[in-house]
Amino acid sequence: TKINSAQNILAKAVSLQEVHQVVALADAAAVYAKRINASRETTNSAAELRLRAQRKLGEMLKDTERAKGTRGQLQGSDDSGATKTEAPEESALTLAEIGIDYKLSSRSQILATVPEPDFEKAIETGLHGDLNPAAIMAKAVKQHKKEAKAQRKAIPTTPLPGDRCRLIRADIRDTNAVQ
Repeated sequence: TKINSAQNILAKAVSLQEVHQVVALADAAAVYAKRINASRETTNSAAELRLRAQRKLGEMLKDTERAKGTRGQLQGSDDSGATKTEAPEESALTLAEIGIDYKLSSRSQILATVPEPDFEKAIETGLHGDLNPAAIMAKAVKQHKKEAKAQRKAIPTTPLPGDRCRLIRADIRDTNAVQ
């Protein structure tokens, strides 16, 4: 079947574009299986393929060099006071150039953070009933947020000096605004 061939392609995939094609194929297979009221086994296979492909995409994206954009383009001022710019260096491809949208990238990278045994357990549990990718993704997002919150709490903060500073004021008006 096409799902089996897509699983073989996923196993051999070494580039982001190849894995992205498998994600798209798995999405199409899941929609088609639902539309024709395919068996539970078929719909679960399509959902499993999608989850595995997204996880692999997330792992590959984590290891990929980030596109730098125009960072470092401004190089100060020249002798006349004009801004001196330099063309940005050739850098890694952007998500848009690869054809991956931000949401897919984000979700894939979150799925990649789920420990392998937990991921396999979630897949195995879902295969005995209806495999629900949204539920697995929601669980991964919840775990990711919990870990991010723990990291933020671990960052030491500098307390304000005793009684001297109880209120900090700032003037944040735009001085260039027309009044």
